[in-house]
Amino acid sequence: MSYVPGYDYDFFVSYASVNNDPVASASRGWVTTLINILTSGSGLAGKLGRREAKPWMDDHNLRGNQEAEGHIPEQVKRSALFLAVLSPGYAASTFCQLELETFLQSAGIEPERLFVVHMEPLDESWHPMPEAFRRLRKYKFWYLDQDDKPRKLGWPQPLPEDRTYFTVVEDLCKDMAEKLAEMRRKELERSAAPKPEEPQSLRVTTTRSQAVLLAETTDDLFHRREEARRYLEQAGIGVLPTGRDYYGLSRPDYEKAMLGDLGESAAFVQLLGPLLGRCPGDVPDGFGWLQYELAKREGRRILQWRSPDLRDLSIVEDNKQRRLLETADAMPFEDFKQKIVRALHTTEECKPPRPSFIFINCDTVDVKPADDIGERVGEQLGGAVDWWRPRYEDNPKAKKLQQEIESNLIDCDGLFIVYGLTRPAWVCDQVQLFRKLRPRRAKEPRWLAVVQAGPGPREIKGFGLAGLKFIGLSDIPEVIRLATAS
Repeated sequence: MSYVPGYDYDFFVSYASVNNDPVASASRGWVTTLINILTSGSGLAGKLGRREAKPWMDDHNLRGNQEAEGHIPEQVKRSALFLAVLSPGYAASTFCQLELETFLQSAGIEPERLFVVHMEPLDESWHPMPEAFRRLRKYKFWYLDQDDKPRKLGWPQPLPEDRTYFTVVEDLCKDMAEKLAEMRRKELERSAAPKPEEPQSLRVTTTRSQAVLLAETTDDLFHRREEARRYLEQAGIGVLPTGRDYYGLSRPDYEKAMLGDLGESAAFVQLLGPLLGRCPGDVPDGFGWLQYELAKREGRRILQWRSPDLRDLSIVEDNKQRRLLETADAMPFEDFKQKIVRALHTTEECKPPRPSFIFINCDTVDVKPADDIGERVGEQLGGAVDWWRPRYEDNPKAKKLQQEIESNLIDCDGLFIVYGLTRPAWVCDQVQLFRKLRPRRAKEPRWLAVVQAGPGPREIKGFGLAGLKFIGLSDIPEVIRLATAS
């Protein structure tokens, strides 16, 4: 008996037989292996609190019999969910298309009952994606290797160490279980039966202030995006879009769908790489830039990440993509996930005031005047201030030093750039870096100045930055006094 009253099966498995042919080194086909893992006691059955889940899968290989084309299994209509294994073989199969069409006719206006296992990428010039799948969330069982070649996860058989494979299975299992639980609850309510007790793991409650819009990514970052989704959901944060994405929409519909989700989100999260995503309507800008512009226009808090291994941004040909990468956090992904959670919590909670934090940015030759500035600031504010300068004496690696400087430029309440014995070009570079990171700050700094700390004043020409002052060491107390009084 199916978990959902009124159905004979929990889900129907639709696949092309070519995708389930076992290779010599494997005892079972790829699809059969996936379904066995998915329905195991530690999988779907366990989440539903049952001994077993009940799928229907063609064990007799009817798909290989051309005479069976007009004889779609009646079981497709008697299944609560429809699980399709999407591949070029699936897109080319008339039999699979008929199964899908039959299910959609029986399901009516409930496309959320469709689940898509994306086994292999499609070349749509050969094999167009079924329209019903375009905007659905796809559980991606492939990745791009270092040569940008697609590789299937768990091929020919998954190994215990194939962590990504089993993580995607877990995502699929969780979402299918939640949908089955929702359908069961509605069916029992409709028949006036007592409301069932749902497994605790299937209960999800989030408020509008706890949701983020997790931007679409290019294929190379898909699994990072899913990792972020899982982490945020486990932290009790809702992730939009849910169930469907914006793939295949025209430019106006794309913007409408995304703006609707932004309206329900407290923050916009974007994972960035060197590749440029194709924008809807064949607009020259990538979809990354479009998403960023919409989020910025709606006044959402923007959190962006790029791999710290992506150092040389000159390799990125598209100017706008490079600008996005320049403002993104180049930090370990685990740290970035934690930063998202902190950002959401700070928007909800009233926390006690913290001391002001001043970042004193200096070159290696100006460590002593930087320390002098820190002491002056501390005295002026009566100790109610945190300050920091780059810790050159710890001999940090260049990568770590750059990450620390960028993080402090974003988080500080005030910035003093020390212009002592260093070169004018170094000062210009630091001003330019702050300008690039400025859009990611929550608010404008209370203090923003280049401090002349050398033997004599030296002029720097060729730029201007809103709010930036050029001051001497003796001017610091007055600058602080004016800022604290305002």
